[in-house]
Amino acid sequence: MVSRDAPEGGVSLPKRIKVVAVCFLLYGVIAALYGVSLAAVLWPDVSNDLPTSFIRRTLLPPSLLFLGAAAGTVGFGLLRQALWARPFAILISLFSLLAFPEGTLFGAFSLWALSSTSVQPEVPARGGPTAQID
Repeated sequence: MVSRDAPEGGVSLPKRIKVVAVCFLLYGVIAALYGVSLAAVLWPDVSNDLPTSFIRRTLLPPSLLFLGAAAGTVGFGLLRQALWARPFAILISLFSLLAFPEGTLFGAFSLWALSSTSVQPEVPARGGPTAQID
């Protein structure tokens, strides 16, 4: 019988990886909501046509929406133990280190949890020809 925590393979996630996955999901939702709220506030404001205002109106909300979608997808992938989720989680964690202080705490904890040797994924060996060196 497989426990409720275990996916189809029967291997359960360490608790700190579950915490990181939930944090990524929350980070994604918060970033997406922040992007939507910025879009609602900044896009109607066309009174100031300075280049910085234009860049802030056109680049910041979509990039926050993209970051939210990426973080949410990575969080879901971590919960599902997808092989692609861990490298992307490490990449997002590295970028979040620059957002002081919350992003630094989140990035440092995520990097610590994801780089632990007890959670290194075991990639199955793929069948196929192998090169032998004499």
